[in-house]
Amino acid sequence: MIQASIKPIFVHCHIYYPELWPELKTCIQNIHPYPFELFVTMVENHQRIINDILSSFPNAHIEIVENRGYDIGPFVYTLNKIVLDNYSYIIKLHTKRNIDVNMPFPFRNMIGSIWRDNLLQFIKNKENLKNCIETFQKNPNIGMQAYYELIVQYDIYDKAATQGLSQYLKERKMPEIEYAFVAGCMFIARAKPFEEIQKLKLNLFDFPPPKTIKNSHYSQLAHIIERFIGYIIYLNKMVILDSSVSEKEQKEFQENILNWINLIGAEGTALLR
Repeated sequence: MIQASIKPIFVHCHIYYPELWPELKTCIQNIHPYPFELFVTMVENHQRIINDILSSFPNAHIEIVENRGYDIGPFVYTLNKIVLDNYSYIIKLHTKRNIDVNMPFPFRNMIGSIWRDNLLQFIKNKENLKNCIETFQKNPNIGMQAYYELIVQYDIYDKAATQGLSQYLKERKMPEIEYAFVAGCMFIARAKPFEEIQKLKLNLFDFPPPKTIKNSHYSQLAHIIERFIGYIIYLNKMVILDSSVSEKEQKEFQENILNWINLIGAEGTALLR
């Protein structure tokens, strides 16, 4: 059987909004019967949530961490504690809150829970996750899977963070290439490319706590690393896509975005900061 032929899946779940844990719990339960190891980080000691985690996943690793780097800082911190060769895939989840106003994504309605719902599509049910695993096994050029409308080309959205990653790469003498990333950073991916994250030797204290940040929300380290996570997939000669949607449909969607950007021009794209 397929699930017997893979190493465990490394699952990281960051809980900032405890009221959203039940939804993620249901998603994580969909990973069975594939082997997985669950790592949970929280910024506060919610004992009721901890008890529920251990009741559902007795072998889970739970750690209270400082509130630094949103969901990205705790993910990098936890990733640096494991041996990647022990895992086939990585699943990254977090409690993304509802959005009160529509976000400026072209052709995307992201108000309320829609953004989170879309991000979780790959793990919303057992069949979706099975499809992801089988897609990886059939297609070695696919490195990450996520909801297609949230797979963003590097030069389209948030120019400040794009420029921040460009500078970050120059400082580390890494090549600049075309890439995409998942806006919202929930996905399933192959484990091996994440060696590049470990090579950065970042720790949680490299990420500033939110209350101390005076510059742009989008130019800080967490958003740079969010893009770096996408970058490493393409650095390893792989791509990010949604295995539940045809490649033709995904390509047409990206072409529509480019046409939309060409139509509104530079002043309109300035809104996508």
